[in-house]
Amino acid sequence: MPHNESMASKGEVGRLESLRPNEEVRRFTWREFEKPVLVLMWLAGCYLLFVTVSYYLGFDRIGGDAHAYWLTGQSWYTPYRIAPNRPDAYLYSPAFAQIIRPLTWLPWPVFATVWISAETTAFAWLLRPLGWRWVGPLVLWCAPELVIGNVLGLLAVALVVSFAHPWSWSAMVLTKPVFCVGALWFAVRGEWRRFAVAVGTTLVIVVASFAFEPHLWVVWMRFLLEHSRGSTWFFPGRILLASVLVVVAARTDRRWLLPFALLMATPVLAGSPSLTILAALPRLTAGTSH
Repeated sequence: MPHNESMASKGEVGRLESLRPNEEVRRFTWREFEKPVLVLMWLAGCYLLFVTVSYYLGFDRIGGDAHAYWLTGQSWYTPYRIAPNRPDAYLYSPAFAQIIRPLTWLPWPVFATVWISAETTAFAWLLRPLGWRWVGPLVLWCAPELVIGNVLGLLAVALVVSFAHPWSWSAMVLTKPVFCVGALWFAVRGEWRRFAVAVGTTLVIVVASFAFEPHLWVVWMRFLLEHSRGSTWFFPGRILLASVLVVVAARTDRRWLLPFALLMATPVLAGSPSLTILAALPRLTAGTSH
């Protein structure tokens, strides 16, 4: 009987073995999907570029934001007279206008080319950790920011390098003052020397700028107060949430949370251009600023 039971069990095992598939179940890998996804990304990016350029061409607004920067160097232009969200409205600090003034002596087409090229280069550098094959299509996805010639690509670079060079926070504060919430990273972590460098550099630039054109600083402060209600989507609440997110990021050593905090702190959420601050993510997650 034991012998018969053993034979039966062996036969059962044999039948079970015969039921197994001859080939293992195929497992799909990312490499098999990478090329189709890349093709789709290129197609979507080209379409986005075409739609964006067509839209702004219709309003004669290619490089619209950059044009406002260029105007600050023209003798007949007076900053802060045009309300936000209107053509040629300059919103940033007098210091920013003073720093870029040599560039504004260039003819407008040359200035626009230099500015948009600088932003394109910035995005390419930020996205480089993903691999060159992804840089092209993803830069195209930044078309809404590039076509208007804003500063978010350059500010994303400043954010990435700020961990090694805290003085770069001055670039963010002197363009979008509410971005100063990001510098809380150093304070929360007790990195007081870096925090002092960030604050001190900004103050030095402000004092030097004020010495040259004090009246513009008074006008700018008044301009910000008069148009503070123009911010969108419950701005005070977003500032609070952004500050909390920076604190969490600092406590948990998650640098990649800072672009989301700055996005949340953006006064006017202008759709897809505002999202381009997230281009800093590849560099921050890669842990490199080189």
